[in-house]
Amino acid sequence: MRDFMATLSSQWDQGRFLCVGLDPVEELIPMSEAPLAFLAKIVTATAHVASCFKPNLQFFLGLGREGILILEHTIAHIRQVAPGVPVILDGKFGDIGKTNDATMKLVMSGKVDAVTLNPYVGPEGLDPFLRQKSLGCFVLCRTSNKGSDWMQKMKLQNGNCVYEQVAYDVMTGWNANGNCGLVVGATFPEELAKVRHIVGDMPILMPGIGTQGAEIEPTVNAGQDDRGRGMVINASSSISYASKEADYPKAAGAEAVRLHELITSFRKAA
Repeated sequence: MRDFMATLSSQWDQGRFLCVGLDPVEELIPMSEAPLAFLAKIVTATAHVASCFKPNLQFFLGLGREGILILEHTIAHIRQVAPGVPVILDGKFGDIGKTNDATMKLVMSGKVDAVTLNPYVGPEGLDPFLRQKSLGCFVLCRTSNKGSDWMQKMKLQNGNCVYEQVAYDVMTGWNANGNCGLVVGATFPEELAKVRHIVGDMPILMPGIGTQGAEIEPTVNAGQDDRGRGMVINASSSISYASKEADYPKAAGAEAVRLHELITSFRKAA
């Protein structure tokens, strides 16, 4: 398995901070294209500006029995057309014992470079992932959905919100191998800025651009580190479904370039 953090840093060196999310929904795919063909065209159209690709496991499971096979072929296509671009498998993993062992068979196959993890089970449940030095581990911290306040903004006895404590614990205790990042929604720029202050230059995966309403300028301003890096800014539906017509690959590529250029325009000088 190649080292995720080194691969991501190489993308940042090239000025790439846009993560292209891959969320296949058969009912939304233009022209009733087969899911695998659709995803391959999206990947090819955006590979020149993508810093990462992020297939969401749940969407692939929604494709039925062929979903995992489509996921594997999509990752293989990424490796072919964009060999230097890492793949983040968004599975929100984290469990105990043999459940993690089963998940690790996929993760350690070398097909993906990073995963997303749910911290609710605690560090013991995430340890099989965290101890893999080459594997990127993005821990859910402040998610982009509206209902996330229920627990993530709950106040603890020490005065921190839960999401702030997660950021602090990942930074100070869970990142022994230097392979951790956090997931913080671009929909909450004030909280994103607080997390950035806590974690320094740790990578932050920032979903929510596009259909969830987050905008590039406040996301970059709040999420970049002191060197104008540290950002993995994700856009999914707004890229993949930029057009419902036969020109959808061209439209996806154009939207990816537009977002890439916006990110570049608001970054601090390196």
